[in-house]
Amino acid sequence: ERQAGAAAEGDSVAFIRWDLTFHRELYTASRRPVLTRQVLGLINSSVRYSRVSLPLPGGMDAALAAHQAILEACERGDAAGAAGHTRRHTKQAAGRVIALLGET
Repeated sequence: ERQAGAAAEGDSVAFIRWDLTFHRELYTASRRPVLTRQVLGLINSSVRYSRVSLPLPGGMDAALAAHQAILEACERGDAAGAAGHTRRHTKQAAGRVIALLGET
């Protein structure tokens, strides 16, 4: 909800803060501390790319839609669905960064 508000306002700084919170809460709920540390370390390492790619047209909306799909799958107890949505989300985010780097 807060992340959606940040997207609606075009506030990429707040959006990224809530993005990090979403991922931290999601992986913490897995109760797999080693996985959580590894994933959060990777996410923290990629924040600089998020700062550039998310403000681009459609970036925050795409991330928000992916987060909603992941959350809904988790709430249904659909681990396979959540994993699939997470893979698509990661590929979309990587694709946006790769496209952006290709423009430089």
